[in-house]
Amino acid sequence: MADSLSIFYNTALNITAVGSIITKCTALYFVIRHTPKKMRYFSHFIIDEMGWNLAGNLLYTVAHPIPMMPAECFRMDGLIGGKFPQDAGGRVVITCIMLTVVNCAIGIFLSFQFRYMSIAYGHRLAKIKPYWGYLYCVLVHLVLSVPCVYVIPNWSINVADYPDKPQIPRTERLFCFNPKGPEKIAALSFLFAVFLFAVISLIVFTTLCFRHLKLNVLFIEFETAKLQKSLLGGLVILSAIPVVMGGIPLMIAIFFVGMKDWSYSREIAVICIVIILNHGTIYGVTTLLLFKAYRYQIRIMLVKVANKFVYARNQQSLSKLLLCYRGGTVASSH
Repeated sequence: MADSLSIFYNTALNITAVGSIITKCTALYFVIRHTPKKMRYFSHFIIDEMGWNLAGNLLYTVAHPIPMMPAECFRMDGLIGGKFPQDAGGRVVITCIMLTVVNCAIGIFLSFQFRYMSIAYGHRLAKIKPYWGYLYCVLVHLVLSVPCVYVIPNWSINVADYPDKPQIPRTERLFCFNPKGPEKIAALSFLFAVFLFAVISLIVFTTLCFRHLKLNVLFIEFETAKLQKSLLGGLVILSAIPVVMGGIPLMIAIFFVGMKDWSYSREIAVICIVIILNHGTIYGVTTLLLFKAYRYQIRIMLVKVANKFVYARNQQSLSKLLLCYRGGTVASSH
């Protein structure tokens, strides 16, 4: 029988999934289809972060892994919970979820690194072919993804081998991790290091970007400086959302998953996960409202929808008038 926390958690995830997936797909459509040429490379980093975020949301939607402290275990309450062997299926799902989260953090790092390089070394970057930049981003994603693919499965253990059996009276849909040992330390340390690195990089590169903008204001065109400052300001706002609503709650959740015996550790971890899964909705809406090009396209779409609605209503009213007129004509002829 499901406990009240599980009911709250699964209900919150179902509501989150509807809003988040619709919002992100809409935002991705506008970013891909309606980004102006001067923002094209900048938009690729938005797509990168938003794409990984959407993938993580989709995985959580179909799996619904919920922490089961004081056991170092999760239970898959989602659609695929009973479709695969619980140990292997849970291990794959949680590894993929953490992989999307890690790559979101990498995407934030790359976006600020390239924004800094375009401001500080724009004349040099102009001489480099764009595919080298894409190759660099792919390599960074791959290099930092490999440790994640190793440490998470290495930390997991079979439910039958879990050392504290009294903590797991029911084993249906469960998958577990070793509550002690170097594997746990390695996994948690890696995750903390990645997110801390992303946050520090954001702060450092933002400071350097504003510093170089101030130094370069006398040497670059006014419109170029204005565009750079606008894009940087937008990037700071967009990246603050996943840091405040994603990175910080995630580090808190990881901490309390590690400290599984603490009071209310499960409740705190669950609340943090719900916050994390909702940040993508705010990220997508902010992306569309922050930049003038997307706001303009949304306005056009809304005007078209409104015009069609008004046209349909006018047609209905006209049809009713014609019917009344014809009815009156027939009556008068008799």
